[in-house]
This record gives sequence, C-alpha cells and structure tokens, in this order.
Amino acid sequence: MSLACFAPRWRTLALAAGLGIAAGAAAAVDVRVSIDTRNSTTNPGPFSNGVNATFAMDFRIDGSVPPVGATPTWQGALDDLVLEIHDATLGHFTITGQDGRWQQMSTSSDFLFGGWGGVNGGSLAPFSVVNPSLSATPFVLTDISFDLRGPALLADASTLPGPLDITDFNYLSLVLRFSNDDPAVGVVPKAAIIRGAAFDAVNVTPVPEPAPAALLLAGLGVLAWRRRQAARQGVPSPA
Repeated sequence: MSLACFAPRWRTLALAAGLGIAAGAAAAVDVRVSIDTRNSTTNPGPFSNGVNATFAMDFRIDGSVPPVGATPTWQGALDDLVLEIHDATLGHFTITGQDGRWQQMSTSSDFLFGGWGGVNGGSLAPFSVVNPSLSATPFVLTDISFDLRGPALLADASTLPGPLDITDFNYLSLVLRFSNDDPAVGVVPKAAIIRGAAFDAVNVTPVPEPAPAALLLAGLGVLAWRRRQAARQGVPSPA
C-alpha cells in the first residue's frame, strides 16, 4: 500500500493528538477553596458568638487570570463566592460575590489572602443584617477579607498545590466589615473577625477542566469519521 493512502489518516491522527495537547497546554486549572469555621467570641460583629454562628465559605480561584506586580497579585480572580451563615438567633444568610483579588506571599510562613469589596475590588451582592440587641439600624456589608497561612499552602510563589486539609494550616483570619448609620454603634460591632485556630476545615482542591477532554474527543471523532469514509471507499484501515 502506498504512503499516500496513509497520509490523510496520519494527518487526522495528528490533528486529534494536537487538539488534545493544545487544550491541555492552554487550559488553566481553577482551584476551589472551601472553609468551615465558627464565629469569633471576642469580636463577633453583628452575629452571635462562637459556635452559635457558623460560617461555610466557598469560592473559586480563576486559573486563567495572570498575576501582576512584584508581589504576585491576581486581580479579579476570586469568583463564585458563596458564604453561608447559620446564626442560632438571627437565622440563615447567604452572601455572594465575584471578581475579588488575591495574593500569595511567603515570608516566615505561607500566605494566601484577598477578598471582595473595599481595597480588593470585585463585587458583593447587597447584604445587610439587623441584630436587635445591638441596634434597630441594619448592619450593611462593605467588604470581606481572608488570610490563610500554613507551611504547605504554597508550592512556590505563584502556584497552589493539590488537595489539602486542616492539618496543613495553622492560622485563619476571616473578616466581614459592616457600616451602620446608628451613631450609638461603635467600631467593634461593625466587623466580625474570626481568627486563630477556630476553623473546622479548610480544603484547597484543583477543579477539573472539561475543555481538554472535550476537544480530544472531538479530534478522535474526526479520526473515526475519516476511517469510516476510507472503509466506504474500499481503502483498508491501518492496523
């Protein structure tokens, strides 16, 4: 059999392989961060103390956003924030946000910190809560910031490792800041600050990207179609 008979098939096979390789090279891996914690007992903000108010925060780090600056900063890379708050007295609340900022730093310990609103930018869906024991005037959320630290948090200055659990972390600070127009409300109730080891779980997990697999399957589909066409024309398929 002449080489000419095989040339179209090899071109198709190369196309399928090329699609898979190109997709794998181009696809950036997103990272899902999940945090389960309880409220501060020293500065609970407008919420209940300690275990009477639990927080479950979940967000995605967009892997396609490039870092900028000498200290790697990803502006607009924190997406799909969902912060669930279960307060034994005030009820259940959900806070959402998009396009926050985050940074990674490594000095005496590894840091992952950022947030939504305020200096971090991005957007937070309007949220307010009334705590009658503090004021009849609503506490209006202005920004959320967090700081995670742990020796296994960073692989290097600009990448995250694979799945981690609470044993990899030694510090968490989660701060929700509020405004309140009631002049009788002092500064401290305007921020709920969760610090130290008062967290139940932290997980940092790569998010599978479907695009590379889809493109590879498309390429293999083209290859199969070309083989069927060749079979109809009476050209033997390669082994």
